Amino acid sequence: MENGIRRRAFLTAIGAMAATAGLALPTVQRSNRERKVALAGPLPNAHPGSTTMAAAVQAISRETNGDVVLDYFPNSMLGNEANIFVQLQTGAIEFAMTSASFLSTIVPSAGLPCMAYAFDGYEQLWGALDGDLGDHINAELGRIGLTVIGVVDNGFRDITTSDRLIRTPDDLHGVKLRVPPSPLYISLFSALGAAPTTLSVGELYTSLQTRVADGMEGSLIFMDSLHVPEVQKNLSSTRHNWEGLWLITRSDYWNGLSGDIRSIIKSNLDRALTSEHAAFTGLEKDIERRFAEKNMDIIHPDRAEFRKKLVESNYYEMWRSRFGQRSWDELEKYAQSLGS
Repeated sequence: MENGIRRRAFLTAIGAMAATAGLALPTVQRSNRERKVALAGPLPNAHPGSTTMAAAVQAISRETNGDVVLDYFPNSMLGNEANIFVQLQTGAIEFAMTSASFLSTIVPSAGLPCMAYAFDGYEQLWGALDGDLGDHINAELGRIGLTVIGVVDNGFRDITTSDRLIRTPDDLHGVKLRVPPSPLYISLFSALGAAPTTLSVGELYTSLQTRVADGMEGSLIFMDSLHVPEVQKNLSSTRHNWEGLWLITRSDYWNGLSGDIRSIIKSNLDRALTSEHAAFTGLEKDIERRFAEKNMDIIHPDRAEFRKKLVESNYYEMWRSRFGQRSWDELEKYAQSLGS
């Protein structure tokens, strides 16, 4: 009974959020096929998360003899993340890719893997997400009726600027840096002394070109899609945090499928995610090489100095309080001891 109340309250809240934001809810046109289903997300068509998923949906249709036809809608075709999430919860679509930073506004523990300088690299990160930390996040999402299929890699994040290389936290002082509209990112760069600003993606290229913003942060694949070397001179490979997207479905829908159908869908999506992780790592290296060929100045600063600044700014203590000690303990099983 408690879970039913929790979910009804949640649906009411998320619906109100969409209405307040003036979000239109696009609908997926369905045929009379019994198992015509949809997956939507924000990733561009060329992102490895999209290319591997496109192959997976074809395999699912083939292996189920057309009993399940899964349509993939990339590139925010069905709206922004809040819009897509509403559609998932209300049954308009069956699967969604949703960023950890967005999910953290609904289920705070989803933001744990995004903590700055928590992970040195992918081995440590995937160990956490495949272990107790991932189990903890998945259980919290389950409390609002969601089942996690897996995690799409969207990369460790770096900083670009127009007029200075960011070697130390002091170099960020007063820099107008574009960040996503998420408390995770605004708090991070405020603690590092920058002046974070939340421009939309559509405004970003022009804002960098006209110096409305001095720089930006993001994954290399995101920077590449925006042609950032045309308007930014410097790349500091700070790898300050990681971001990913959770591939999720409604638990009531998932549990209502037959075991055979679930197995076919899950095995193909798992293979797609494994391929995506490998492709993404190779693509990062290729993009950095191409940025250097376009005469960007690229450095790899000492991450320890940035982490020290965050400790001194009480960034970690603030987030430990927000997440709660239990969630923080799950993170620190895998991350270095944060806040010290």
